[in-house]
Amino acid sequence: MRVAAAAVCHSTLAVAALVAGGCTGGASMPNPFGQSARVAPPATSTVTAGAAPAGAGHLAAGPTGDDPARRRLAALDEDNQQLDKLLAQSRQESEVWKKQVTELRGRLDDSAAQLSRLNEEKLASERKVQSLQASSQVAGGAFKPNNSLRRELEPIQLQGVEVRVDGDVVRVELPADKLFSPGTAQLNAEGRSLLQRVAAQLVRSYRDQRIGVEGHTSRSDAGPGGNWAGYHDLSVARAAAVLSHLNIAVRMPAGQLFVAGHGANLPVMSNGTPAGRRRNDRVELVVYPDTYTR
Repeated sequence: MRVAAAAVCHSTLAVAALVAGGCTGGASMPNPFGQSARVAPPATSTVTAGAAPAGAGHLAAGPTGDDPARRRLAALDEDNQQLDKLLAQSRQESEVWKKQVTELRGRLDDSAAQLSRLNEEKLASERKVQSLQASSQVAGGAFKPNNSLRRELEPIQLQGVEVRVDGDVVRVELPADKLFSPGTAQLNAEGRSLLQRVAAQLVRSYRDQRIGVEGHTSRSDAGPGGNWAGYHDLSVARAAAVLSHLNIAVRMPAGQLFVAGHGANLPVMSNGTPAGRRRNDRVELVVYPDTYTR
């Protein structure tokens, strides 16, 4: 019994010694069984300063240039830049269209105002023509040559004036450029003087005959401008100006005279030459065989 107890005690001391040796860094200690034993120190891992722990490189790695998300982001950015350019271009084009619309509206307003003025001038011209036509009315209707009362009209001679017999009537041609300022129905000084000479001869030769004052032009296209909507209106206005002068300045009876405007409907020459156009721009004093009552 004593021997067994001693053996146990000795084994306990040996274990304690082994534990103590391990704590002293692996120093040798006597082995109670007669052999020396060295306890190896526990393995330690050495970490070099500045070195990343194992596996750290894999955790820290981010997306690379081949990452689909990054490629998609770059594509969206490029699309946004293109859209910005298109938007800027659309805004510029919109400003251009706005400017053009404003200009067109201005032109439309100007055209509407011009059309309104032309309509007013047309109405004024129509009223003027109606008034002038009323002056050519005689009892029983508009004047027409009455061949039953016809007599042979004697031709007359007027220096510088074309006079010709045309069937039953005698026509005295007065060039428009000698009567009026260009493009107007305003008698000039030369025209008034010419009318004085012609009227004196008419009074001597055709005192009792009806005399038509007929205006003619060489053109029938767009209106001549001014107060005239067309060349017919201008021809009527010129005839009326001559009639007024004969009635007021020369004192030929108003009942003896009437006016008509033919525009370019009755040319005496071709309008293809300047001489022809000058000849066609005229006022004719047409002496009819019919007589009138004073």
